[in-house]
Amino acid sequence: MRKKEKKPQKAAAKKLEKVVDKDEFRKLNTREEKGHLHYVCGRTGNKLQSVGVTHGKRTKGVNNVPLKKNPDPKDKKPAYVRPKLTQKKAKDYGRKLDGLGLSAADKKTVWELIEKLRNEKK
Repeated sequence: MRKKEKKPQKAAAKKLEKVVDKDEFRKLNTREEKGHLHYVCGRTGNKLQSVGVTHGKRTKGVNNVPLKKNPDPKDKKPAYVRPKLTQKKAKDYGRKLDGLGLSAADKKTVWELIEKLRNEKK
């Protein structure tokens, strides 16, 4: 009679993957978001982290963070960033959008918000 071979045991704790910072705009193409603009701020494995960009002062009863300048130079409406970190699979996002960017003051504000949201998540 042959003995059963032992299978290698899987690690009990999931490894914490390092977040690689990014600085780009993409559209999130999920059922809920329907092609809404997102500022992609990091990558973890096959997932991207982002914060939404919108024209509304409030989203779902939460005040959005105002930006001094709209990231889209063609759009003259005021822009806001949602104070919620979204993490979805990379395939759910569209291609990188060129011609969009944050001003220096807005970039500082947005990255302070992102660091705050990342620390809350832990």
